[in-house]
Amino acid sequence: MEIFLVILFMLILGFFLSKHKLGQKFLNLLAPPDIRDNSGPNMADPKNQMDAISAVQFETCRLLNREESRLLPVLERAARSINQGHRVMAQTSLGEVLRPKRGGTTQEAQRRAFASINSKRLDFAVFNRSGILVCAIEYQGSGHYHSSTFMRDAVKREALRKAEVPFLEVMPDFVPEELAGQLIKTIGPARPNNGSGQ
Repeated sequence: MEIFLVILFMLILGFFLSKHKLGQKFLNLLAPPDIRDNSGPNMADPKNQMDAISAVQFETCRLLNREESRLLPVLERAARSINQGHRVMAQTSLGEVLRPKRGGTTQEAQRRAFASINSKRLDFAVFNRSGILVCAIEYQGSGHYHSSTFMRDAVKREALRKAEVPFLEVMPDFVPEELAGQLIKTIGPARPNNGSGQ
């Protein structure tokens, strides 16, 4: 009986604390660090974003690291050789090229699935002339062997599989001709140039 009363008391106390601002701060202190409300400025607010960028200087940086930079021209030549208007893009946001199918699940399930992919980037993406993703390419360089990177890649791989988009993984010791052949085989055979300049 005493355990029941203690549990009942804790539930009632928790309810009242959650309804009062001071109680919410106390409960926040008890929360694990990764889910605490940090009470800083709301960075979704454009005014706070402007304040933040006004406080620092910016500089340009490389889109691709040195290892990835070797890969881009190989992929571009292979896509061009197919002569169907394919384009290669680097560091493409997955949320810009995939979305959950409508229907069959709740809107909340679709929202959570989209949130899971929206912050992910593909190292390289190949698009057809209509702008549809036809192949995703991940370079498994030196930064891809951390446990969090493995899980991020697994999320990307599964979303792409469900969208029926081929996923190629390229190792650091890739052979350019073999990679080009693999991409051509994946997205389609070369067609003769009909003089359209595409």
